Amino acid sequence: MFIVPTTIAMLLVGSQTGRLEKLFGSKLPLLAGGLLTAASFLLLAAARSARWEVYVASSLLGAGIGLAFAAMANLIIENVGPGQTGVATGMNTVTRTVGGGFGGAAVASLLAGTLAANGYPTARGYTEAFGLCALALIVGCSSGSRSRAGGPRRPSGRTWSATSESLRSAHGVDTRT
Repeated sequence: MFIVPTTIAMLLVGSQTGRLEKLFGSKLPLLAGGLLTAASFLLLAAARSARWEVYVASSLLGAGIGLAFAAMANLIIENVGPGQTGVATGMNTVTRTVGGGFGGAAVASLLAGTLAANGYPTARGYTEAFGLCALALIVGCSSGSRSRAGGPRRPSGRTWSATSESLRSAHGVDTRT
């Protein structure tokens, strides 16, 4: 039952990300999603003894993921040429999967290092794990907020096909066939 708010928030917020992107671009919803997710982990690190605290954190988590995942896909598409969209979105998927695996292993190691006599992780272990997740998100958001904002990074006066053509010729790919 604690995961239900995550799912509902992802559905509701993720479906509205397109409207936000029309108003603010893709970068702001991505950063907002990261910060909402960090807020959920900070809440879980500080307060998780009452059910309502977990439900609120779960809702923040879903809203953050819904914003971030939808915005990231659009941000990638906006910043690569049509011929590179598949590669770029594939790399995003691979990076997200590897990061999730690494993060899960790091949290599991942290929890395993704080086992109590009964064999379960201590409350301190969970606090540290949630804090580590929040810290990682805050670092990611702060590094993302310093990068150049704006829409697609298309060279002025040139089309994607002209840019792709010049890249192919610069790398010795014969495009005359």
